[in-house]
Order: sequence, then structure tokens, then C-alpha cells
Amino acid sequence: IILLTKPFEKLYFILILNTMNKNTLNILLCEENEDLGVIVREYLNSKNYHVDLFTDVKSAMKSFEKNDYAMAVLDVKLFDSFNLIDKMHKQHPDVYILLLLPKAYKLSSERKSIEKEGYLQRPFSVSDLASIIKIKYRNKDKKGSDKVKGMKLEPKNVDTFEIGNYTFEVQRKQLIRDDKSVHLTNKEAELLHILAENANSITNRDIFINKIWNYEGEYYSKSRSMDVYICKLRRYLEKDSKINIVNIHGRGYNLIAPVRKTL
Repeated sequence: IILLTKPFEKLYFILILNTMNKNTLNILLCEENEDLGVIVREYLNSKNYHVDLFTDVKSAMKSFEKNDYAMAVLDVKLFDSFNLIDKMHKQHPDVYILLLLPKAYKLSSERKSIEKEGYLQRPFSVSDLASIIKIKYRNKDKKGSDKVKGMKLEPKNVDTFEIGNYTFEVQRKQLIRDDKSVHLTNKEAELLHILAENANSITNRDIFINKIWNYEGEYYSKSRSMDVYICKLRRYLEKDSKINIVNIHGRGYNLIAPVRKTL
């Protein structure tokens, strides 16, 4: 416990605030949808990040030039081209730029190779964005380097299945329908991947157990656990009547649906 006399109380709290500010990551957010931008800003603020929100490129660029940011999160729809983003890289080479891309937007291979740039495809959750920021900056070394060896914000290749009215992005673990996205758990995504790869044919239960649960004994409990995950997948897919995951008693499961692998 530190007891301070009144003349020093104010100075002490100023020092505390300065320390907090130094430890707070400053982020520029340029998002066309102001309501979404406010939600993202408030969520990141609750995670002890300081976020400056802008809904137009001109204001965002002015702030970027004048202030010290660790990251810029940019809505690509607001930029006519990548010229301004390239200019931002030249102005502040150490700032990491995360691009928010519209659904199905394709970046060129040259763009994906830029070291200080990554992307996040819409629709996304604010928790996904916070996780990317945390991963990007949690492993700074003592010299202040922000490089994270082997870190990939987005997989280079994403296997995609059209399952009825749904789009399933395997590596991103995203199940999308009508611009609404469900983020699947690892086991849910692995299960759905196997079902989609073997759609309209029976897949033996042992294949799921061995690939996902690494079966070594306790077969019954792991089999029951798998049934629970199958029920969750049925709920996720229930809005399309053409899709059905059928339990073939004593054998396994069959995903009955129009399925097409697009990538």
C-alpha cells in the first residue's frame, strides 16, 4: 500500500495514466458502416486498445499522417484503389495494415505477399478481429520487434464447399448463409469437412473417431460426443430443407445434400 500526501496525489495519478497510455495499442479504424464501426471500437476499447474511428478516407488519412498508430484496420470498399494504402505503407512502414474485404473479394497474389499487410474477409466477428490483433502483438521481443514467426492471419488456400444454400469455408471454419456467418469449433469444422468430402455416401463412424478424436480406447464416450456435434451441425444447416445428415444405424453418417467443392 502506498500512502501519498496530497501534493503528490495528482502527480502520482498522472504518472499512472501515462504508463497506461504507453501500454495501450493505438489503432486506426476506417469503416464505412458507422454502426458497425462503433461496435468494433467499443469492443476493442474494452480490451484495452485505443481506437480512432473514421467513416471516410480523407479524415482517416489525415489522422494516420499525424498520429502514432500500431495498426490500421481499413474497409477496402472506401478506397477506389490500393494507391492510398500503398502511400500509408510508405509514410509509416512499421504500421501493420489489416484490410477488411467484402465477401468473395479476391486479392491478387502480389497483394497477399506484402509483409506488413493482412486481410479479414466479411462477415467477421469482433472477437475474430481482437484475436488477430492479440496474436499480432503479443509476441514482441525486447527490442520492440512486432514480427511473429510463422503467423498467418489468413490461410493462403481456403477449401470452399457449396452445401445447398450454405457456403462452408473449411480453413476459416466459417459457415455462411445470406451474408450471416457461424464460426464453427475445430471439431464441428472437421466433422463437416469429412461429411462434405463424402457427401451423398455413407461415412463410417470409425473414420470420424480416428481422424478427429484420435481413437485410443474409450470408443463409446467419444462416439457419444460425436453425436452431440452432429446434432449441432444439423441445427446450423436446418434452414435449408434440401440438407439432411442421416444416421445410418451401426455404420455411420450420410450428408444428403447438393454439394459442390468450389476451391
